[in-house]
Amino acid sequence: MPLTALGVENANLDDKSAAFTVTWKQVGLDGTRAAEELWTGAAVLPASDRISVVAVSAHGAAIYRVE
Repeated sequence: MPLTALGVENANLDDKSAAFTVTWKQVGLDGTRAAEELWTGAAVLPASDRISVVAVSAHGAAIYRVE
């Protein structure tokens, strides 16, 4: 299975962090997948059909490797 990267950007107009939940289906992937945060190497556990990003700072981004 090829590796895929997923980026989540918080482009809100205020200065607050935001949480996101994205299903793999929403980004064109299927099944249950594992993900790893690229900047820290932290695994997103458990592998599931979605990823929940707890907080992305205002005007910030989070990038994940999806397997």
